[in-house]
Amino acid sequence: MVVKVFSITGNKISAFITDINSLNFSSSTSNSADTFKKAFAKKLSLATIVEIKYESIKSIIKEDNDKDVLLNYKTFVGIPSDCQF
Repeated sequence: MVVKVFSITGNKISAFITDINSLNFSSSTSNSADTFKKAFAKKLSLATIVEIKYESIKSIIKEDNDKDVLLNYKTFVGIPSDCQF
C-alpha cells in the first residue's frame, strides 16, 4: 500500500493519511508518513487528530462549483458528525 501525506486546508485540519482501516486527519503538518504516524500516535499532544473508520463514513459530498469536500460519518458512540476540507 502506498502511504502518502496529503496536505489539505480545513477546520483545524492541515493533513491526512490513508490507513488500512481509516482516514487519519491531523492539524500538525508533516512531510513524511513516518513523522505523521508518530505524531498521530502521541497520547498527549496539542494537535487536533481525527480518525474516521471507513465503515463509519455515510457520505462524501463534493459540489461541482465548490472547492470543499464534506465527509459525513458517525463517531464511535454513534453521533453523526462531519468533516469539511
